[in-house]
Amino acid sequence: MSRIKLTLGRHIVAEMYGCDDNYLSNPQLMEELLLEAARRADLTIVASKTHNFIPGVTSLVIVGESHLAIHTWPEYGYAAVDIFVCGSKDPWRAYNVIYEKLKPERVKVTELKRGVITLPRASLTLNDEVTVRKTVLSAEPPR
Repeated sequence: MSRIKLTLGRHIVAEMYGCDDNYLSNPQLMEELLLEAARRADLTIVASKTHNFIPGVTSLVIVGESHLAIHTWPEYGYAAVDIFVCGSKDPWRAYNVIYEKLKPERVKVTELKRGVITLPRASLTLNDEVTVRKTVLSAEPPR
């Protein structure tokens, strides 16, 4: 039986340096930015929460597909960005919105594939959600 490798989610972790000061210490702007990023990536917004640490901000948007989060250190011009999206949605669409607004001078970004599993091809139906019709998980690591 043929097998298929499946990725349950994509996780972008970005280090942004030299960002726009107007955003980094403004909790309202930061939350609005993450909400806009979620909307423009066609993600399902569930809730949002932002905390002002003075001088930094932490903002989280929970989406049906997972989450968007940002933590800022305005005194260093730095933002730590975390975008995790499950299913077929593209996390880079949300990332691009954040990048455009924060205007970082330098970025280090990594995409992680999360939940990489191998299943028999016959057990899957692929659409926006993954449906496993029967329990066929192997003890073997993904290949």
